Amino acid sequence: MKCRNLLLPITLSFSVNLFAQQNNIPENIASKTFQPSTLLWYDTPAKKWDDALHTLQEAAALAPGDAQLHGGLGRVYLQKRDFPAAEKELRAALHLDGKNLNYWKDLSSTFFLGGNYPAALATLDEIAKMEQPIAGTWFIRAICYDKLNQPKPALEAY
Repeated sequence: MKCRNLLLPITLSFSVNLFAQQNNIPENIASKTFQPSTLLWYDTPAKKWDDALHTLQEAAALAPGDAQLHGGLGRVYLQKRDFPAAEKELRAALHLDGKNLNYWKDLSSTFFLGGNYPAALATLDEIAKMEQPIAGTWFIRAICYDKLNQPKPALEAY
């Protein structure tokens, strides 16, 4: 298993059955039958991410107030390692649904993988307000402190 796969949250619960729905996105959104529910896994081939990105962008343009669409776009951008775009979409999703733990976790992964360790730590603090940190969270926190050359809090987190 690749290290990057371990760092991303295991609970990749959002994606879209885009490939079956992509020809009818406007009609599906208008009739409220667009179902963002099928899983796109972290090892999905790049071509599928490109297809998903295109379809999610179309859907988000038609339904800009849909947190799931923004969250899904953020996740796809994260998988494509486009961290600024992932942050933008995840922040939009959190603006619409600020209590969604998956969006917060994706945002923390975005910051961590993008090397923005102070923001990753701040996001982990927000997540800790919603759920008890697990061992992997403490490990990520410790790495962030190490990268920031802060050995004392790093040691405490390890």
